[in-house]
Amino acid sequence: MKFLYSLLLVLFAVSGMNAQDQEKGNYLDDFNIIVGSLLELHPKLYTNITKDEFDTDVANISQRLLVNSSRPKAIYMIQELFYKLGNSHAGNISVFEDLGITKALPFSVYIIGHDLYIRNYPRDTTLNGLKINAIGNTSAAKLIDSLKIFFPTDGNIPVISYNLQPLFNNLYGFFCSERDTFQLDTEKGPMKFAAALRGDKIFEEVILKKSEVYFGTDRFLKKEIRPGYGYFRFIGFIPSYKGFEIEKEYYSFIKEANAKQLKAIVIDLRSNNGGDPYLMGRMTAMLSDHPFRLFERIYITETGVPFYMRYMDNHYTYRVRHLKSNEMGDLREVVRLEKGLKVIQPSPERFKGKIYIITGSITQSSSTMMCKYLQGQSNVTFVGSEPIGSINYFWASSHCQITLPELKTKFSFGMELLELKKFSSNKELPTGLIPDHEINYTIEERLAKKDKEMEFIISELRQ
Repeated sequence: MKFLYSLLLVLFAVSGMNAQDQEKGNYLDDFNIIVGSLLELHPKLYTNITKDEFDTDVANISQRLLVNSSRPKAIYMIQELFYKLGNSHAGNISVFEDLGITKALPFSVYIIGHDLYIRNYPRDTTLNGLKINAIGNTSAAKLIDSLKIFFPTDGNIPVISYNLQPLFNNLYGFFCSERDTFQLDTEKGPMKFAAALRGDKIFEEVILKKSEVYFGTDRFLKKEIRPGYGYFRFIGFIPSYKGFEIEKEYYSFIKEANAKQLKAIVIDLRSNNGGDPYLMGRMTAMLSDHPFRLFERIYITETGVPFYMRYMDNHYTYRVRHLKSNEMGDLREVVRLEKGLKVIQPSPERFKGKIYIITGSITQSSSTMMCKYLQGQSNVTFVGSEPIGSINYFWASSHCQITLPELKTKFSFGMELLELKKFSSNKELPTGLIPDHEINYTIEERLAKKDKEMEFIISELRQ
């Protein structure tokens, strides 16, 4: 009843606005789909945002949509609300695709804190490493803050995702500006840059081949046995990816490390997108010295079939979503038919030597979960920077993916509240992982392609 009352208020307000100005309010119905779905399906919606703040933001965005006819601005307004939810699995997922811009900044960028630098400018490589103070009339810091909202963190912890770098030009072009010439204020003074145009080789490099430029293909899988230690890097917890049998390679890596009695192994999670939590559990069992559960408790909302189901993917799942759960106050607790609640035992073949886990801002979801289960283990050391995920609870697993009919864009959010620490969602805010040894970079170190995390680990192993 509480939800129906809130939904009716939203519908009444929006219908009233539409009556005032039906032409300008053409995106209000899309926003109403989002708000109604969040109220129905997002467990503990008011964890990182209060109900008053949520209601105020909904009213303000609705008013702004009344006078807005810009598709990018409308998408941005909705994303502003999603960012405040403090849920790293919630937001616009269409921004990871080609947004269709035709004119772009002609260089890739580095972002270090709130500073912006030219990473690679093919037309003049002597400008690589140049600090950008502003683009147009907007400071670099404001630009970074404005675009970081497309990469929300659990609890809005102050982490800027490294994912923003490869997508910066695409997002800037779509949400900020497309120009024939870009005026920049740099540390060397004002400069003008001719745009990279769709079809140009430069455009391909700085927009369409963004992942390969930043991460290389060894992001998919890199396995090495080096003198005294082993190194394993992979894109996510996926059994196979682009021809790589990740799970199979991981098991063979651990087996070889044990056979050669290596002193240490390194699991590099810096660019790990997460993935299947059950696979993650099997892989973690090869490292853990204690039993653990993937999820201590799982909660979902009372709503069964949502009001806006026709706009959502996987329609059939909503009709059976309560089969695994029991009533529990305002929520429901998943208690059956969920293998994530079972205890996982350490593998007899686990690696017992020194384990280094490298983390970064793209250590997401299931990869952050792996860190949680190994945290506090005497032979495990975390090196790197703080991930955007939480180690006590977060929203993920079953996802609500909504394609908005007018905006032609897709938003998504996790419909299950997953506790990694029992009862934590009742008394704590989402908590991030702070590495044992935090690593920071200068622009000079980035340009030199230094790997300070591995330098630290190798130095420690030599002691």
